[in-house]
Amino acid sequence: MKNQEESIKLIEKVTRSFYQKAINDVFIGYHFRKLTSNNGPISNIEDFNEHLKSINAFWQAQLLGIKLPKGAHHLLSAHEYLKIRKGELGRWVILFKQTLEENRSEDPKFINIWEHKIDTFKVGFEKYFFGG
Repeated sequence: MKNQEESIKLIEKVTRSFYQKAINDVFIGYHFRKLTSNNGPISNIEDFNEHLKSINAFWQAQLLGIKLPKGAHHLLSAHEYLKIRKGELGRWVILFKQTLEENRSEDPKFINIWEHKIDTFKVGFEKYFFGG
């Protein structure tokens, strides 16, 4: 694995690339338009920059053990208002794993760990939102 600074840069690169795709995705993109930036809907990755900081901090905590900032939300309850459907969760997983695959050559071991985390979160989301 790379050093922590390089891993942080990879996390930022992957999350930015993933959310660029997700915001514009025909199946799950509408969820991002529920969020707002400067009193308007999020329609491109620049509108999503503030939220990306929280997402990057979350993945840094999960993958590198970096402490989450004070006041960080509980992942599952923070997404309740979206009323995510099972197929949308599946689409999120597919897009995220595609993005990880695109970046695998940068740090294969780290990407493998991240893929495992995605699978773990998928199971957690399914239990929380869909009862199993």
